[in-house]
Amino acid sequence: YIIHLQIKLVDPGARVTLERIDTEHGNVLPIYRAMGSPPYPTSAQAEEMNRRSALPPPQELRLHEGALDLTLEPNALALVRVTLAAPGDRKRSR
Repeated sequence: YIIHLQIKLVDPGARVTLERIDTEHGNVLPIYRAMGSPPYPTSAQAEEMNRRSALPPPQELRLHEGALDLTLEPNALALVRVTLAAPGDRKRSR
């Protein structure tokens, strides 16, 4: 699915960070299945699943004319943070 976000009241080229959970980001299920779906994973297996499914650093993007298009698979979760320039040129996220 393509999700079009139009974000108003911010700089139209504002910096954005994106974190997602989907089949390729933060999903332990394929790793668990590849291990044979152990009913009681060992500590080593649990550690490996945690390590391999850890989320990567947020993706850094910019709005384009105040908009952001995301391609998400069904059941994906996305966290979008827009960095705002506040009075005094401080940065904050929403």
